[in-house]
Amino acid sequence: MIRALIRKTWDERANLSAHAAIWLLVVSQFVFLPYADDRWIFPKLTAMCVAVFFAALAPASGRLPAFFTPVVLAGLGILLLDVGVSADFGAQLLGRDPRYEGLVAVPVYAAAIWAGARMLGPGATQGHRRSFVVALACGAIATAVVAVSQRTPLTLIPTDSARPGSLLANATNLGVIMVVVAVMLVPSALAGVRQFVAAVKIGTRLQATPRRIAHAVSIALILAGLASAVLSFVLSASRAAFLAVAVSGVVGLAVIITDRVRSGRRIVRPVLLPATIAVAIVVVVSLCVPMTRSRLLGTSNFALKTVSDRFDIYESTMRIVADHPWTGLGANGFIEVAPKYLNANWYASVGGDVTLDSPHNWVMQVLVIGGLPLFAWALLTIALCVRQLCALLLSQPISTRSQGRRKKLVGSYQGTSAVTMTSDRWWAHIGPEQRALQLSAGVALAGYLAALLTHFTSADNTLLAGVLVGLALSRPMPARGAIERMSLLSQAFSRVRSPRLRRRCQRLKHAAERPLRPALDGGISRVIVLAALLIWSVWMGVNAAAEQPLRTAQLAISQTNYARAEREYAKAEAMRPWDVDLPYKAARRYAGKAAAGDPVAAQLTVDWSRRALAEVPDMGRAKRTLAIGLEHVGDVRGAYAVLDELACDIPGNPSVQEQRSRVGELIAAQTH
Repeated sequence: MIRALIRKTWDERANLSAHAAIWLLVVSQFVFLPYADDRWIFPKLTAMCVAVFFAALAPASGRLPAFFTPVVLAGLGILLLDVGVSADFGAQLLGRDPRYEGLVAVPVYAAAIWAGARMLGPGATQGHRRSFVVALACGAIATAVVAVSQRTPLTLIPTDSARPGSLLANATNLGVIMVVVAVMLVPSALAGVRQFVAAVKIGTRLQATPRRIAHAVSIALILAGLASAVLSFVLSASRAAFLAVAVSGVVGLAVIITDRVRSGRRIVRPVLLPATIAVAIVVVVSLCVPMTRSRLLGTSNFALKTVSDRFDIYESTMRIVADHPWTGLGANGFIEVAPKYLNANWYASVGGDVTLDSPHNWVMQVLVIGGLPLFAWALLTIALCVRQLCALLLSQPISTRSQGRRKKLVGSYQGTSAVTMTSDRWWAHIGPEQRALQLSAGVALAGYLAALLTHFTSADNTLLAGVLVGLALSRPMPARGAIERMSLLSQAFSRVRSPRLRRRCQRLKHAAERPLRPALDGGISRVIVLAALLIWSVWMGVNAAAEQPLRTAQLAISQTNYARAEREYAKAEAMRPWDVDLPYKAARRYAGKAAAGDPVAAQLTVDWSRRALAEVPDMGRAKRTLAIGLEHVGDVRGAYAVLDELACDIPGNPSVQEQRSRVGELIAAQTH
């Protein structure tokens, strides 16, 4: 009895951990830290780390495919090699402001994939899948409320951007993530509508039990979340999001048509007609919003300018790739090298004071980071993932009616239909609801990748995508003690002729086929893994908390309270000692006061700029702040020497040339 009670208590706690992990996997994409210097990146990363910790506590419902771990290790090896030959090894290895996509953020992205496969795999219960979909709906509703408020004077989150991003930092992130959420909500919304229509047709009165009430509430939330996602997507006025909608729509229709053709069901009325109506609704609603209409129709001058700016970025990036085809620049290396390659059109259109930290295209971003080897790795990874999703799509057996009516179309699949449903195939253990959820994740990821052709990765849009990657690739957990087949190894051993060598090969075969025990299944190893995840979450939380003193220091500088600002910056450095960009952040804040003629701020600008250059000697932004500080402390010759060096490195930057000319005139005036 005591053992049964303990088991029941543990099962309840495990179920609670599973629901908490699932909710946090979604909510991490929408959290932010109010009144912080950067409200978005570290809070989201921290929430995802906590979600991974709860996922490790909960029982697994799925796993990543066998090919994923070696592929990830190969990509990690390429990245480490590229960073190893870069100019600033330590800075690029950990990550640079503003996205910190090194050892700080990239492991969180990988952990999101693992947690998505573990919590939302084929073994997940219907309640777990419903929690995931409802969490997406609630996130969409909260995002829509903030997005609508930011179009009014009574904004819930103050912003100075013309196209605010609600809970997702900027408008493009808002549009892209809302498209992903909408794609994930569509199957559940359609299922809820079908259930409602069926209940109306039956006409029977159902007793209002708590379970049925909860189910009705969840359906209402899903429908409201879908409407909120569409509204937020339209308000974002993001053309990348519209590209994601187009690609997701085409891929989704291809998936549905393939499914219905193989099962012998109709296509035109139940699929094409509703899809046409949905497209018409989205187009009409989009044209009713003035900003969205102007950006889509090309009547906005700023929208046309951003298109030309993108082409300037792409042209400059391809020249970088041509100069570094095999090793790239390493992670976070683009931010320091890009100013040397940007053309005159970019500087004439944007100016010399804008910092460009990404090529705004995932293909070029991969080429810049790791060159052609990393690009080949990315294509291989995508091909393996698409292959698994295609296997899942084609796992449904072809019906007899479909074979008769569409023999030419599906004849090539008839040879595989009998094999796909055998018991030793992983997709045979995936139910229809789970199959629809995983295919929806694949469709959403197709739109996400299309949107990244004009945008960049960050914690503001990558965490949820990582969860969906894990969900889409998740496979059933193997039975305890089961030995997986190794056909290639068995075939190789069967050709050995020597009896002695064959016995040795048999022992090797049995050792290779013995299933590995997961680290989370053991006693001591489980405690070690959970402790490491907890420490990781706390460390990431401390990094997020460092944004608060950075914000306080900024306010203190605006109030000319430099003593307090120095204390706050020292506190931030104690919380985040690895961040090489903190000294530059301080120098940039002080430089504004120094340019206004404050000698104390000028000296502090010099001090912090030199500290920044000690961390990253090639940081052009820190050289500019150093020149500003030296100029206003009276060392104009030192400022001219710094600017002269910077002008040689970045000859096309008009702001540097203008600042250098002004300092040269001051030197000439002092000489005469």
